Amino acid sequence: MAIGANNSHLIRCPFSYALNLDVRERDNAIGTNQREYIVVQLRAEQEALQQCRIDSSIAPPAWHNDDDLRTRLDAGVCAQVVDWVSSAGKKVLIIGAGWPELAGLLAQKGMFVTVVDDSADRIRQLQEKANELGGMGTVTCHVDDYSNRQFERAAFNRIVAWDVLNRFPTPATIVRKMTRELKAGGLLCVRTWVSPVFPELAWTERMGEWWRNLTGKTGGPLQAAYNAALEAHGPIPSHATAIPWTALQGVIAEHLVVQESVPHHGLVSDVAELVAAGHDTQQTLLTQLLDAEPDAPSATPETARYAAILAANEKQLGSVFSLKD
Repeated sequence: MAIGANNSHLIRCPFSYALNLDVRERDNAIGTNQREYIVVQLRAEQEALQQCRIDSSIAPPAWHNDDDLRTRLDAGVCAQVVDWVSSAGKKVLIIGAGWPELAGLLAQKGMFVTVVDDSADRIRQLQEKANELGGMGTVTCHVDDYSNRQFERAAFNRIVAWDVLNRFPTPATIVRKMTRELKAGGLLCVRTWVSPVFPELAWTERMGEWWRNLTGKTGGPLQAAYNAALEAHGPIPSHATAIPWTALQGVIAEHLVVQESVPHHGLVSDVAELVAAGHDTQQTLLTQLLDAEPDAPSATPETARYAAILAANEKQLGSVFSLKD
């Protein structure tokens, strides 16, 4: 029996060794193929990013540079974004320094903040605001084109792209880059100017009773003044570079799970853009709109000129769920 057992052991060993060798060779081959595939993917992404440098001729709408207008128009959505992304001890990347207080506000919440913007002036303003808010110690700034700035994969818990996505020739390439640099379970917030689905509704049933109360009749002098402004000054500059609402939703949803969408600003941001660009004749119209805005109907995808979208990087986890669950 002892001899038979030994013989049986000797007979099984070569087969087992060969089998294990085949498994190792198979695994090595799979590993090699995966590595080659990843290299090809990375090379393709690098080439895509080289063709996606920020367009310096596209600037955020002029009213963004007016602190009073920006505060009055954006106070609500800014508070919403801070509430969405703030989390003590987390790392956040801010792309675009057009909201100079954001870095300091998130640093106050105990976050480690990295900022990238291609404008040295905007970075300087952001640093000054962060110093005023006492949070500069945890804020790192880079004057650079985000498409040219490489961060480690899954480097950040939060990413905020503020009024910058429109300035890249292919936003989908930038969304892919942000997704790679976002940790699984992390959050992306994009705020940008968009094309409404049905902009003409801003003048018709969407305004409804509010518009009649404001002007005395449907349309009335405000619409006439706005139309006159367009004839005198040409199209609103930001309209030419706006991303269609549905396209923005689609490119984000391709990689991430959209949690919240906040459409905001309609006619008022158009008039603010004219005033900030130096067309003082529209100041009276803007004042009327700002005073009446609290009673105006809420913006919808059909009428909004801006959108803030919150999305979660949950697809990498193999599941989809709501943050509210």
